[in-house]
Amino acid sequence: MKKISYAGESFVTFDGVADALLRFVAALGANHTSASVEIPSYSTKEEVELVQFVVGPSSAIFIRPDSSTSLLESDASANDTARSAVARLDADTEALTIARNVVYAQPQGFVGYDFEGIEAL
Repeated sequence: MKKISYAGESFVTFDGVADALLRFVAALGANHTSASVEIPSYSTKEEVELVQFVVGPSSAIFIRPDSSTSLLESDASANDTARSAVARLDADTEALTIARNVVYAQPQGFVGYDFEGIEAL
């Protein structure tokens, strides 16, 4: 389990979910975009809660190991929820990292510039 701290709040999730979130945020930064995410969080009562937030290129996320809720690792339902979140984040990351065609525009003729009167600016 790992504890994620973001925007002044902290929550605990599975290792795979935290790692997938970091990969997704890095891909968002490389693409200069942001997105909303929903991932499972586990409360001190050992219940699954869904956490929603927006991440982007300037997101400061801090992740550290947490052993306070290790009992959830044997919960089949919690594991299914975590696997689903990892698959969704990985698919979103893959969509951001697919190579795209680059279009280079070349002028068809000479482009002239008029620098007369530039001193007046």
